Amino acid sequence: MLTHAALQIYLERVSRGEFVGSFLEFYPHYFDGLYMFGGNFAWMGMHLWYLEFLLVFTLLCLPILAWARSEKGARAMAGVNARLAGAAGPLVMAIPIFLVTSTFGPDDPLGMQAGGWGISAYLCFFILGMLIVPDPQVWRAFQARRWWALAATLVLVAGGLVAVRALGDPEFGTASYAAVMALRGSVAWFGLAALMGFAGKHLERESVLRSQANEAVLPVYILHQTVLLTVGFFVLRWPIPDPAKYVIILVSSIAIVAGLYEGIVRRWNVMRFLFGMKPLIAAADRQPVAQPAALPDPA
Repeated sequence: MLTHAALQIYLERVSRGEFVGSFLEFYPHYFDGLYMFGGNFAWMGMHLWYLEFLLVFTLLCLPILAWARSEKGARAMAGVNARLAGAAGPLVMAIPIFLVTSTFGPDDPLGMQAGGWGISAYLCFFILGMLIVPDPQVWRAFQARRWWALAATLVLVAGGLVAVRALGDPEFGTASYAAVMALRGSVAWFGLAALMGFAGKHLERESVLRSQANEAVLPVYILHQTVLLTVGFFVLRWPIPDPAKYVIILVSSIAIVAGLYEGIVRRWNVMRFLFGMKPLIAAADRQPVAQPAALPDPA
């Protein structure tokens, strides 16, 4: 909120002619009111809004997680997950998703919509991921039915496109709205099931590339939009064809994000902490443990 979002709001205000001056001159005005309510302070963190939601969801779900880790809760979840690992498991797991997406409209019970979904839908995905997906039985079931989930996703996407063309943008409270949103929620869940199935099948092998890419996920997410908007702010002014602008913005943004991550974020513990990464292990700790000397051969 205090760094990335501030720069993004500055670029927005300058590009719209709502502020003239440097970023340092703008920064005191960044705290004038709330963004989306006529002010500047990006209380939702701009593209980082989902990190805020994850924090809130985690705090809300701590009692559920504590129960699931208790002896009684663990037995109950083991029974549930054993059933969900069956042939109908992915379909059963989709039910809460399309119930929530089809029942709650613009007035989401949790009071907000973001990223095209109501907050209740995100919370539903979060709870499924927290309680069900980590179970080895369910994880194996995703892998075994990955092709089925992919086929279901493609069929539902095609059906969704037909429905949108036929129904347009249906009004909340109608059967058409419930059908379209249930279809949308099903597409999202089966798509995730397919991705998790293929990932479990092909990406669980240890490799240097996977380990490095896994570590880079959060820093790249944090950096990407700020870099993208900054590069675009300058490139869009150039008198060149739009396709050329697109290529320059794409290639430059990827290169800058990779350079910032590799050259600054990944190498310094202070930066790693700020970007949600674990600290570097001291060089001495990375040395292989000395093996004891071999015993003499009794022979």
